[in-house]
This record gives sequence, structure tokens and C-alpha cells, in this order.
Amino acid sequence: MEEFTRSGAFSPEEYLRFDDDALEKHEYRSGKLWTMQGGTPEHSQISLALGSEIRTRLKGRPCVAFESNLRLRIGPEEDPVFAYPDVSVVCGPREMLAGNPNTVTNPLVVLEVLSDSTEAYDLGEKFDAYREVLSVREIVHVAQRLPVIRSFFRRDDGIWELSFVRGLERFLALRSLGIVIPLAEIYAGIEFRPLTDEERFRTGNLREG
Repeated sequence: MEEFTRSGAFSPEEYLRFDDDALEKHEYRSGKLWTMQGGTPEHSQISLALGSEIRTRLKGRPCVAFESNLRLRIGPEEDPVFAYPDVSVVCGPREMLAGNPNTVTNPLVVLEVLSDSTEAYDLGEKFDAYREVLSVREIVHVAQRLPVIRSFFRRDDGIWELSFVRGLERFLALRSLGIVIPLAEIYAGIEFRPLTDEERFRTGNLREG
């Protein structure tokens, strides 16, 4: 993810006009734009597997899984963030941003496959922005370098509960959707290699939960 620079901040309205006409996707926060760049083959493979496994399990239900071309409006009302999660799920009627038919405001579940360039943001500011959306009940972070998934589920009382799974023999339970997915399916075809010291440090938060 690379910052798109210009003199002066973008307003949300300016961003939306720019992004709708651009050839590349951009995320938006604090008046700045960030160009979404291509990821690794593993990132693409895991993202596709996640979306496919969720879509298969949602057949016949009023829920739809979307891939990374769906833009969401997240964050607090006074400081909006616009994001393209790797996978998102909307149940029931889609609620669109007023004046923009390409932006959804009511995701139920968001899933991010972590990459080297976005991991700090995904686990920090972006995670906080997702939690500001009242419709969001589950936030999932999926590692690339090893079979590790961390998910947060918002209970009815507003408390977020952490679930942490590691290993291809384990299962990802999406409580808000009532479905379970084997990690072996999510990571099918992925060849894991030993982590470098730098990668081990970067993934420490996920490994420890």
C-alpha cells in the first residue's frame, strides 16, 4: 500500500469522486489516499479460498460474501475511513452510502489477509475503524506465512471476544454467521517456509493472540 500524494488533503467527497474514476483502488483515511497494490500469490490464493468457502456455506441464506473490490465506509462519523477488505459479508439488505451506490456501510463480517506492507495498519488503525461500525460483529485477521487466524466477535453487550486458532488441523468458527471452515481449506495449496527473524517478529502479535 503506497500513499498517493498531492498538495492538500482530500475531503471524503473528493476521494469518492477520484476513486470511482481511477483505474486503481485507493483506501482513504485522515484526508490521505493509499493506493492498493498487488499482493503475493499466497495472499491472492488465501483470499480467494476464504471468499469461496464462506460463499459456499452461505448458500440459501440472505447473506452475500464479497471480494476485495467492494468498498466500505467505516470509522467514526466525524472522521470516515474508506476501505477495501479482502473479504466482507453483508446479511440482509445492503445499506449504501448516501449519494454513492458503490460504497456499503453495513458489513457484518470483515476479513483481512495480512501482508508485510499493511499488517501494522490492519492490526491497528484499520481494526479500530472497523470496530466503530455498529453492524460489524466479527473481524478476522488471517496470516500468510503460517496457518494462524485471529478473530474478534462482538457480543450483544458490546464486549469483543478474541478467538485464536493455529494449525491446519484446526477450524475457523465465524460465530456471527454460524459457519465453520477448516484451516486446511483456507490454506490449501500454500507451501509454508521457515520464518526469518524479521517475519517472526512481525507475526508475534498474531502468534501470541
